[in-house]
Amino acid sequence: MALKYADRVQETSTTTGTGTYNLAGASTGFRTFVAGIGNGNTCYYCATNGTDWEVGIATVTDASPDTLARTTIIDSSNSNAAVNWAAGTRTIFCTIPATGLLPRGHIWGLTLSNAADTANDITIAAGECRDETGQHDMKLTAAITKRLDAGWAVGTDQGGLNTGAEAADTWYEVHLIKRLDTGVVDVMFTTTANRATLPTSYTVQRRIGWIRNNASSAILQFTQVDDYFTWTTQVNDASFTATLTAAAVTLTAPPNCIARFRAAAAGLVSGSDGSATTVFSEIVEGNVTPSLATGIASLTGGEPVMNELHDQAGHFELRVSSTSTIEHDSTSNKTDIDISTYGFIDSRGRFA
Repeated sequence: MALKYADRVQETSTTTGTGTYNLAGASTGFRTFVAGIGNGNTCYYCATNGTDWEVGIATVTDASPDTLARTTIIDSSNSNAAVNWAAGTRTIFCTIPATGLLPRGHIWGLTLSNAADTANDITIAAGECRDETGQHDMKLTAAITKRLDAGWAVGTDQGGLNTGAEAADTWYEVHLIKRLDTGVVDVMFTTTANRATLPTSYTVQRRIGWIRNNASSAILQFTQVDDYFTWTTQVNDASFTATLTAAAVTLTAPPNCIARFRAAAAGLVSGSDGSATTVFSEIVEGNVTPSLATGIASLTGGEPVMNELHDQAGHFELRVSSTSTIEHDSTSNKTDIDISTYGFIDSRGRFA
């Protein structure tokens, strides 16, 4: 099922009540919804009898007769609810709603930054985006500052947490939210588990970023340029002795985003140990075995000589798992490895 657009689509219906429309065929000079939109697809529509009217999203079904299910009512003469049609004939046609037509996934502006109270507040720049269902435009006309340490309230310099109390060492999604009845746009913070809980009367949302607090519930400071987020102070996420089997390590990067990290390995390796090679990999790759011969390597000291000191370092970008992990594996357990995360890349729902 996809949201489709088509010109010259118009039919009539004598359906009464608030249910699915039975379509009676194309008006002269127009196409049917099945011909223009296609079976199983959705479209924006308007239905009117010349007095009452409704605009919404409908689902097309090729049947006998063809039908148009009122999937979502966007606006109507019945207080934005489905019109309860009396007997009579109404015209139904494809239209473009006032909610806008930004393309699905669109986002412009809406960049995040630490506010004056860096430990608790985030400022969101003005901008616009399409909501996560691909059905509504949302525009933030001026920058807004929201507090992570307070329950949500409308407006700038107000609380932003959608439910519960702030938890330490936690990732929070930053969402643009909108009321369809008034058009008011605001921002909320939420854990992924609670993302479906919106403030009263807000029904439309889109994730526009992530923030993270520390063990003291202070928001980690960062800068954002486009989709690139850089920690003001890089986080030393791991310090361990290399392992001969794959093991996971957690990075300070949001779930399913691309972590930007630096890693270094140092150790005294004898000639009998073979080359000291380490590979970092994404969890979805499975257990990746390092091999210098086939280029499966992230850090390597090459072929060692007796008691050679190996110092290796590099910059890396890998997508983390839903729990913010990557894997590492090495050909030698004689090296010590440190990993520091300096940022992440987040498409901010553009491809969701």
